[in-house]
Amino acid sequence: MHGTSGGTEAARVFGRAALCARRFGFVVRPKLADDIGTHVVVQPAPGQDDFGFGTNASTGTGTASQIDAANEVLIVSVADLENVSALVIQATDAGTVTLPLHEGRMADGRSVWYVLTDVSDQRLAQKEGLNYSPKLANAPDAELPTLLLGLLPSAPGATARVAVGRDTRPSGPALLDALTAGVQALGPHASIIDLGLRTTPELHFAVDAINRGVWAGDDTYTAHLAAAFVAVLEGAPNGGCPRAPLVVDAANGIGARAMARLAAQLHATEHLRGWPIAVCNTDGVLNAGCGADFVKTGQCAPAGVASNTHSHFATLDGDADRLLYFFFDAGGAFRLLDGDRIAVLLALWLERLLAASGLRAALSLGIVQTAYANGAATSHCRDALHVDVALACTGVKHLHHVAAERFDIGIYFEANGHGTVLFGPRARTLIAAQGTPTLRALLRLVNPCVGDAISDLLVVEAALLHLGLTLDAWLALYTELPSRLLKVCVPDRAAYETCDADTRLTRPPHLQARIDALVHSVPQGRAFVRPSGTEDVVRVYAEAADTDACDQLAQAVAALLF
Repeated sequence: MHGTSGGTEAARVFGRAALCARRFGFVVRPKLADDIGTHVVVQPAPGQDDFGFGTNASTGTGTASQIDAANEVLIVSVADLENVSALVIQATDAGTVTLPLHEGRMADGRSVWYVLTDVSDQRLAQKEGLNYSPKLANAPDAELPTLLLGLLPSAPGATARVAVGRDTRPSGPALLDALTAGVQALGPHASIIDLGLRTTPELHFAVDAINRGVWAGDDTYTAHLAAAFVAVLEGAPNGGCPRAPLVVDAANGIGARAMARLAAQLHATEHLRGWPIAVCNTDGVLNAGCGADFVKTGQCAPAGVASNTHSHFATLDGDADRLLYFFFDAGGAFRLLDGDRIAVLLALWLERLLAASGLRAALSLGIVQTAYANGAATSHCRDALHVDVALACTGVKHLHHVAAERFDIGIYFEANGHGTVLFGPRARTLIAAQGTPTLRALLRLVNPCVGDAISDLLVVEAALLHLGLTLDAWLALYTELPSRLLKVCVPDRAAYETCDADTRLTRPPHLQARIDALVHSVPQGRAFVRPSGTEDVVRVYAEAADTDACDQLAQAVAALLF
């Protein structure tokens, strides 16, 4: 868990409460037994040897804090706290985090006070503003094998196989050892498959292959993508070779290895040998001055990239499941092409591929967005492309399910570049029977399991080549509406409840009607309010036809929350 105050990270969670109880010998009062979650790690301020803390009651003062040697458990010994309900921890110079205090008993009867950060009951988690942890995460050690065995196949003699991959961070080997020990503790009921260094999409690809009885070695993933890309480009303009040099920012992450292998495999194909592919930010500190998050947040190019007006620039995140594009226009200005624009580009290409196959009327094609998608992208899909748009709650898990349930072919991307295209069973059957060769090959190029930055990169390059679009022309498909995102601190974010994919409020009463009145007062206005899932703030999103109207709308909606 990340506990924050004013945007300052103050705490994160490790382990289980059972570990806390075993090490310090205290027992939780029975009425709290179902609520206990994991313990908390608190990072001290730079140069600070101990943790300062106070309380939210003027009569209560803390006297001491005890942190175990591994900085894993926070036990607070305090006096006269009968009327105190919260502990305020000074975690950095910039701010504090406030956590509710609970009382426990040591084996000798002495009282101790502790904080909860995770709970095993989802409703309680929402009510108290804590993380929700499934029962398995909170299970006592003695119960863990039974719970794990309950997840395994029930057929006689069946065993579970756990495939694991890791990235290049120093913590990888230790985490692998811990996981291996846990799997081995199940004896003959489970085995582990160590896939070594893999991106997140590579791991999903390998698991899918293993479940089909095929081994996926180091080169299998990129070889598959390279072969599918070559097939998709058959019959494309320029002899099936992308026109612009490609520069890929690998975020100093695990994606650098996969991109290097892929580039070598692509250049082994004769007509792609002349396509320049450069991979930068390959072996430094993960995400330091580079990567998709850095580029989107800073609206600037990553370190190690020299600007030019003739290259395509792509940026991955650290585990290579998110993709953004950017370029420099004729005047040298930085231009970002985010996940919304990737979804629109793929919708345009798929609409044409389906029409060329005679399948446009037979298959439903749609885009799934969150409420944060720019309204201009939504309008372009509906009005210019005649592609349906569905809304989902924020989070890829929500978009994935809506895409699978609503459409034969569902495209989903969050603005941060995480997304993919899902082809349902009916779509796969009809495309196999009468789709064009390009459309059939595209089924193999898209990763249906998870957002895959490298697969998505190849799909984008293929779409641009087939459609004859430059990055300038892609950007010009629609003009984004000005938008603003504000955070408003509130005493209790649980007082705000939403519906319709987080776009409308059901509580507090009458607040939505007041927001609607403000929205209708500005041209092309749109605004919504949703509570944060991690901190006591409410997020306000606003759009309008021009910047001044957008700013006014955002501030007016925010003022309703005070």
